Amino acid sequence: MATAYLECLYAEEGQGIVGKKLLPLPVSDKAHFADGASFDQIYTKK
Repeated sequence: MATAYLECLYAEEGQGIVGKKLLPLPVSDKAHFADGASFDQIYTKK
């Protein structure tokens, strides 16, 4: 059972769940690191 839990946790779907539920970004981080936000505007491929 523990093996199945770890396999789920480290799978792509599990990582998405952990990222959304357990480690949400503060509002200020969302403003800076969202797609197209200030971080992307500074660090763009040229």
